Amino acid sequence: MSRKRVFHVLAGCSALAATLLMTASAFADAQTGVVLNSYNVTSTINEGQAISISLQYSVSPTNESGPAGTTTHRLTSNSVTHNITGPAGGSAVTSDPDTAITHSASTSFTIVQDGAYTVSFSDAIPINVVENSSFGLGSNNLNTTRNLSSSRNVTVLNVAPTITSATLNGTNGNISIPEGSSVSAQMSSTDPGADAQTFTINGNAAGVGGSTPGSTRTSSVVNLGTFNQDGVVNVNFNVADDDTSTALNRTVTITNVAPTIVSALLNGTNGNITVPEGSTVTFQASSTDPGADAQTFTISGTPGGPYVSTDSATSGTRTSALSSELFADDGVFNVNFNVADDDTSVDVGRTLTVQNVGPTITSISLSGTYSPNAAIPFTASATDPGVNDVLTFSWDFDGDNVIDLVDVVGSGGSGTSAGTIPAFFFPSPPENPGFTVYNGVLTVDDGDGGVDTVNFSLTIIPEPSSFVMAGFAAVAGLLALRRRRRNA
Repeated sequence: MSRKRVFHVLAGCSALAATLLMTASAFADAQTGVVLNSYNVTSTINEGQAISISLQYSVSPTNESGPAGTTTHRLTSNSVTHNITGPAGGSAVTSDPDTAITHSASTSFTIVQDGAYTVSFSDAIPINVVENSSFGLGSNNLNTTRNLSSSRNVTVLNVAPTITSATLNGTNGNISIPEGSSVSAQMSSTDPGADAQTFTINGNAAGVGGSTPGSTRTSSVVNLGTFNQDGVVNVNFNVADDDTSTALNRTVTITNVAPTIVSALLNGTNGNITVPEGSTVTFQASSTDPGADAQTFTISGTPGGPYVSTDSATSGTRTSALSSELFADDGVFNVNFNVADDDTSVDVGRTLTVQNVGPTITSISLSGTYSPNAAIPFTASATDPGVNDVLTFSWDFDGDNVIDLVDVVGSGGSGTSAGTIPAFFFPSPPENPGFTVYNGVLTVDDGDGGVDTVNFSLTIIPEPSSFVMAGFAAVAGLLALRRRRRNA
C-alpha cells in the first residue's frame, strides 16, 4: 500500500472519530442547568393572613446545536414544595402544568400565629435532554437533575382579640336598672390567631376561650352582684391573648326606687279609725326600700304634729318612732304619713275621726222644801272629755220649759255653776193643798251637740204666819158652819 493511500485511510478514520466525538459531546451536554429567575414571598403580614409565594425558574440553555444536530432541553416536573418554618409552620406547593422550559407558579399559605418565619425550598429539578442526532443514530434522550434552592424571611404580627359582645343582663350595651337589682355579665371575642383567650370582667376571672383561629370564644357568666344604691357603675370587659389585650367599658345606671310604706298605724290599726274626744292616739309607720337608704318619717296633719324621725338601717324594714297625741276636741283629721330616702318620698293618708263626747253632770245641790220668801242656793258641776269644750249650764227652776238662768262656765274638761234663786221667785202656794212642787231641769251643753240633763224637785210651802192665819180662818169657818146648822 502506498503511503498516499495509507494517509487517506488514516485521514478518513480521523474524520470519523472526530464526528463521533462531536456527537458524543453534544449528547452529553454538560452545559444543561436551571436558573432561578425570581422567588417572591410576602415579607410582613398579620396573623391570620396569607403569605403569597411566587416562583419562576427556567432551563438554561433552552437548546443548543452541535455536529450531531440540535439538542433541546425541557423540564420534566413542575411541582415545588415550599417549607414554612416558624411557630405555626407548614408547607405549600407551587405547580405549573406546562412542562416547557420555564416553571412559573404561585400559591398562598395562611399563618395563624405571630412570630418569625422562614419560607424556603430546595429541590432537585428534573430536566429532559433530547438530541436530534445525525448519521442515523436515532433520537437519544438524557434525563438529569439540577439542584435549586432559595429562602425568604417572613414576619407575622400579632392581632389583638376583637370583642364581639359584652352583655349586661343579656343586653349587648349599656343598661339601666332599678336599685336593688342584680347584674350578670358575659362576653365573647374573635381572634385570627391560634390564641387562647383569657376573659376578665370587672377584675373577675371569666374563663378561657379556645384557640381555633377565627372562631368566636365565649366567657363564663359573671354575677356582678346586687346594686343597692342609685348611681352609675362602670363595668370593664377585657380579653387577652398571649401577646396583647382588648378592653371595652359598659355602664350600668341604677335608678332610685322610692320607699314602699308597709304600714301607717293609728292606734295600731293600719287604716282609718274613729275615737272619742279626749283619747290619746299613737302614730307609727314602717317601710321597705330596695336601696341601701336610711328612711326619714314625717307624720303630719294633727294639731300636735308633725312628728319626724329617722331609721338609719339600710336594709330590711325601717320603722318610725312611736308618737302619740291627745285629741281634746272632736274633729276629722287627715293624717299624712310620709317616708323619704335620699332621693324621693312617698305618702299614705289616713283619716282620724274624733267624735264628740257629751258632758256629764257629776253633782247638783238644789232639791228641798222652801218658803216663797227664801233665797234658794244652788250648785252643780259637770265634766267633759273634750278639754277644749266650754260648758253651758241652762237652769229651768220651775219646770215651765223656759230657761231661767244661763251660766257659761268651765274649760279644760270641767265646770261648776253656782248661785242663788232670789226670794219670792216662787209664788205662795194656794191654801189648798197648802204647797207647790216644782220639777226643774238642769241642762249642760258642750257646744258640740253633747248635752246632759238632770231633773230636780223644789217644794214651796207658805210662810209660817200664813199657816197660823189660815188655821184661825179654818176654825172660824167651822164654828160658823155649826151655828148655821143649829139655827136651822
